Amino acid sequence: MFFWISRGVSETYIPPARPEIVQPLHPILPSAPSKKIETEEKETPERKSFSNVPQEIAFQYKVNASLSETRSKMGEFLSALTAGDLLTSPVVSFSEQDSVERAEEIFFQKRFRHVPILDEKSTLCGILSDRDWMRWKLTHVSSETEQGKTIGQIMKTRVLSVHRNAGIGEIAKVLFEERIGCLPVVNERIQVIGIITRSDVLRAILKVNEREFLA
Repeated sequence: MFFWISRGVSETYIPPARPEIVQPLHPILPSAPSKKIETEEKETPERKSFSNVPQEIAFQYKVNASLSETRSKMGEFLSALTAGDLLTSPVVSFSEQDSVERAEEIFFQKRFRHVPILDEKSTLCGILSDRDWMRWKLTHVSSETEQGKTIGQIMKTRVLSVHRNAGIGEIAKVLFEERIGCLPVVNERIQVIGIITRSDVLRAILKVNEREFLA
């Protein structure tokens, strides 16, 4: 489902198995057992049958049950989403021969944050982020050093990518664990068919649970 790709050569990536991604903030200590107080049983209004409950309360019980069922279905629908549902396509890309000035145009003017580098066959060769470009920019402030520089000279050549059948849960975990902002989506020939960012994952979660979040 996931692959490290270095200049067209793929290597399978298996997400680490961890029982918990986020550790609990505070340990929960067991509470002391409470003593049972024996009292004489008396018939109270609360102990009457459900048929005697006012219609308004009975209706609220039904609404809560229906809401729980709806939330369960939404959860099932969300877990069924795959990379093919989340990806953005077509993808804005660079070639290794593109000048550094084109990176400035894409990152600064069009506000992109991650751009894959492809060859003439759309095979994934590398990736460049706005932070990588800015870091390079700050260490090469002289215009003379920038002349003749290409994207291929400043890009990252080892890229973590994903197949379109990977589930949203796996994608979210990899983005979190590897602390990366995007995953190029590739086919069997390592050709880029789309890209997924953390914003795409959050957008999908909000869309599925919009009614609950905005209530």
